[in-house]
Amino acid sequence: MTEDIYVAPARSWEELRDETQARADRQVYPLTGMRSEDVRTILARISSLDDDEWGRSWAAMAQEWITLGRAVEAKDRKTAADAYIMAWRYGSFGAWPSASSSAKRESFQIGLQAFLKYGQLQDQKIERIEVEYPGGSIPILLQLPPGGGRAAVMLSVGGLDSFKEYVAERYGPVYMSRDIGWVAVDAPNTGETRLLPDVQAERAYSAVIDYLLTREDIDPGRIGLQGVSMGGYWATRIAFAEHQRLKLAVNWAGPLDAAWAPAQIRGALASKEYLFGLPKALLA
Repeated sequence: MTEDIYVAPARSWEELRDETQARADRQVYPLTGMRSEDVRTILARISSLDDDEWGRSWAAMAQEWITLGRAVEAKDRKTAADAYIMAWRYGSFGAWPSASSSAKRESFQIGLQAFLKYGQLQDQKIERIEVEYPGGSIPILLQLPPGGGRAAVMLSVGGLDSFKEYVAERYGPVYMSRDIGWVAVDAPNTGETRLLPDVQAERAYSAVIDYLLTREDIDPGRIGLQGVSMGGYWATRIAFAEHQRLKLAVNWAGPLDAAWAPAQIRGALASKEYLFGLPKALLA
């Protein structure tokens, strides 16, 4: 006989609206970097828990920031870049925590295009590269510090709902300020990556390391690895597979074996700490 699993009741739309606004006001994840007034406008256009309604409203705000970026790009690259990164935040959150409807997927694509514009406006451009691995390809983002020579790089893996662009925005500037380049990748089956989280998923990340070793501007002896949250779990698995080619590996608050114990899963599903959609995100 199986034990019943209690899943916390979903927030009503009014509860979700108020909690989302509160987290934006406090500047806590997953609303970090968003403007309270923008979030208030977005939420005012939504009247239900419908995924498509959610996606359309966040996408509309992303488009407003894209329009601003285009208007100033020729004369003010920094203001344009700031506008595009805001568009990325809103567009991606229109697909949070997983792109489970057509409007959410469209919002995510709008955010991705805005991030690419942001990356091209950086003094050191952010490259987007498709890396082939047996059975598919995985997109990566890469930025290297100025000065030439062979750079040390950190390979950073996104989490369950914080994709490679989030990793690039939040951690990339920290690495660059210390003359360390970075490579951002999605965890399996998140963001743009359709890699299944199976027992051979590390092969895709091994292919990324293969690619890095072909570049004359990267130091093959100084490639590190970092993952946060679910990305930390994958960082640990990649570290075991690639211990000979990695200089270091960091699992930042990521799950390990105990995290998959039934009691732990039951506790997570019974909590309302996650804003919404945790069962769906975990299943995806």
